[in-house]
Amino acid sequence: MKIENCIGCKILRRLNRFVVEVEVSGKVEKAYINNTGRLNELIFKGNAGLCLKKYHGKTPYRLFAIKCEDGYALIDTRFQMQVFEENAWKIPWIGCKYYKKEVKVGNSRIDYLFRCGEDTFVELKSAALKSGRYAMYPDCPTLRGRKHVEEMMRLSEMGWRAVIAFIAAVPNVEAFKPNREADPKLYRMLEDAEKRGVELKAVHVEYECGNVVMKNYDLKVEL
Repeated sequence: MKIENCIGCKILRRLNRFVVEVEVSGKVEKAYINNTGRLNELIFKGNAGLCLKKYHGKTPYRLFAIKCEDGYALIDTRFQMQVFEENAWKIPWIGCKYYKKEVKVGNSRIDYLFRCGEDTFVELKSAALKSGRYAMYPDCPTLRGRKHVEEMMRLSEMGWRAVIAFIAAVPNVEAFKPNREADPKLYRMLEDAEKRGVELKAVHVEYECGNVVMKNYDLKVEL
């Protein structure tokens, strides 16, 4: 997936959940982010980022990637979803082009219902934290994440195929694992979910040379 007209920026500070103060061409600006994780390992003063110009809204820029080691972490969840959708038919555990988005299940909305062969519910989670060779999720306690795991367990118990898929969006990783230290309860829930038939899957994406590339369609998951 190609991303054009990206602009280099420097991180100054996070103002709130959705806005980061950045420096663009020597000028202090505000940039929108749609990733609600804390991202403390990425958003710190002086770190390099990549922005896109916005032409509406209160913030003139959109911060979509941040320097991580020798590459970039793709923090923009919309781009993560787009590359997942465009490559879904190549992913061995999906292999399907036909899906519905934002499917209401109980009190939640599940990201996808894929409709090829066996109907499959898929909930995506952004893993933009890196620790050694691992991509990890979450980076802070997440009530929303726990709620989604509960819904996926219910779907599995009702006989549906239910998949929680983690988008490993950081460079040079060999596997994904849940971050037990950040949310011990969620970790235990994921262990329980797998025992109840929920599939835990991961894919690896990287931003490189103006493109978002899916590097591994079936990244190893370790609990």
